[in-house]
Amino acid sequence: MQMHRLSVLAALLMLLGLAATARAMVIPGVPAVEYNDLDPVFFVVNRLDSDEEAFAYEYKHFDFCPVLEDNDVPENLGESVFGDRFHVSSLKTNFKNNVACQLLCTKKYNLKDENSKTAIANLATAIEKVYLHHWSVDSLPVAEVATSHDEETYQLGFRVGSVNSRVPANDPTHLRLYNHYDLQVDVNGDHRIVGASIKIRSIEHSDAEIANNKFECPATAKEQFLYTRATDSMDSYRVVYTYSVTYVKSDVTWATRWDHYLKIKDQRVHLFSIINSLVIVVLLSFMIAMILLKTLHKDIARYNKTDANYEEAEEEFGWKLCHGDVFRPPRQALLLSVFSGIGMQLLVMGFVAIFLACIGILSPANRGYLSTAALAFYVTLGGVAGYSSAREYKMLGGERWKLNVLLSALLFPGVTFIIMTILNLVLWHRESSNAISLSAMFELLAMWLLVSAPLCFVGAYFGFRRPAITHPLRTNPIPRQIPIQPVYLRTIPAILVGGILPFGAIFIELYFIFSSIWSHLMYYMFGFLFLVAIIFLVTCSEVSILLAYFQLCSENYHWWWRSFLSAASTSFYLFIYVLFFYIRLPSDRLVGVENAVIYFGYSIIICMFVFFATGVIGHYACFYFVRKIYGSIKVD
Repeated sequence: MQMHRLSVLAALLMLLGLAATARAMVIPGVPAVEYNDLDPVFFVVNRLDSDEEAFAYEYKHFDFCPVLEDNDVPENLGESVFGDRFHVSSLKTNFKNNVACQLLCTKKYNLKDENSKTAIANLATAIEKVYLHHWSVDSLPVAEVATSHDEETYQLGFRVGSVNSRVPANDPTHLRLYNHYDLQVDVNGDHRIVGASIKIRSIEHSDAEIANNKFECPATAKEQFLYTRATDSMDSYRVVYTYSVTYVKSDVTWATRWDHYLKIKDQRVHLFSIINSLVIVVLLSFMIAMILLKTLHKDIARYNKTDANYEEAEEEFGWKLCHGDVFRPPRQALLLSVFSGIGMQLLVMGFVAIFLACIGILSPANRGYLSTAALAFYVTLGGVAGYSSAREYKMLGGERWKLNVLLSALLFPGVTFIIMTILNLVLWHRESSNAISLSAMFELLAMWLLVSAPLCFVGAYFGFRRPAITHPLRTNPIPRQIPIQPVYLRTIPAILVGGILPFGAIFIELYFIFSSIWSHLMYYMFGFLFLVAIIFLVTCSEVSILLAYFQLCSENYHWWWRSFLSAASTSFYLFIYVLFFYIRLPSDRLVGVENAVIYFGYSIIICMFVFFATGVIGHYACFYFVRKIYGSIKVD
């Protein structure tokens, strides 16, 4: 009956969390849109970003053609937090109605006017820093199509302009502006859009075309340059933006329309990564099997003998000598239990999010939903942190339960919030769309303080109400003296060794993840990522068990913290990789203090996540291992 009430309460708490985070949730799939002939088709514009800068900017930050203010596309919470800003373009097109060289808008610039100078300077920066437009139609990205070796590659995003490298930087024709868009919309059957691509061109339209409102866009047209300074012969000019739209019949089905965008590159590298990780796991599993099936089995059999050779066996094998101290509570038990609770919450959140992305529920068609779902899962899993932390703290004999609950609820999100606030100040200073708005900030605070924290308190309440976990052996009143340890089993070396193999299992996939983040690319290889995550979990567990066994054989019973930190040291190697990745970036990417602050700020949050999630894997694996082996021996 008590378990039934507990299950009902847990379900109600989960529904409460889901209701509070409804904006962050997603219904799987995107329904097909059926268009009739001449129905309006809207193009949606998003922020502009660059490989060279950590700062993205809203479309309206630049002096492009105006958007339809009354038709703004609402963002979900994840899109708002991570900088997406959607607007409906003023580009007009009707389904299956081809148009050629239509006027989009005209921009006038006076090179002696401060407002014009600012607008031109922003466009010049966008060209020099290779900022990319991101458009979409019917939830499909508008891509540039590149052909190489008879294979088409869809490249997301297209440039604002390009630098004319044939002339010096002070030449008026140094910056080329792409002001004409050749759009192709692929249609399957009679009603569905299954693809969208673009070719960009630079065309300077004549005064006669502007006067007659009739435009031509020949392939050999004169190029449009972005003039940044006045000359004796010119102190003002106009830029005319034009477009063409062509509807093309396609054999691509609506169900497979994302295949071109999600074509896996470097598949062999990913397969090598998985094979590399599997080899590590197999070798570790073999070593664990040797220990469990041979060494430990023989140890336990000899320890359980009651004949005259008992003392000799005890002398020869050291891990049993710790039986009276192995379950002695560690120092700083409060902090260890808090770290374990935080780690369990993050671990479950991460695996659930990756699994749902792997099976396609959180698909690229639903922009921003992976991040929003992760936020929602984190909030609703607050009870997991409270319950796990409380159970361990009570087992370790802790009495400061209020501080335990507060730290479990506030430590990780509090530190993350402080870091994000600092980053947000930098982003606000640069007027970047990555800056979290005040409304989104208050939403996050409400989710944390009104949903996650209360759920953590409820989980801790039930955790403390449960009977304390009992150990298979009693703890001696007087601690046993620990002999001098060999160098490789001392605290720092042992902890650092623990993170090498887990990091080795993931470092190849890390390259693709970091490249996607800092090159503003779409990461979609969640099948590979899920396999690597499983291998990573097994590797962390096995390495921690091996190190704990060697430590106990050396008669050192201080395994509690070391089991956590040996696996958590993966985050140390991750941070070294973060430094290496930054140093190896091309000289024109992420230059300057502000870019470095953004890069390392987000990287520190990622490293914190890995620290807690991997630490709890190693800690729980060792806990069950130690209970198992010491529960199998007889002690007088």
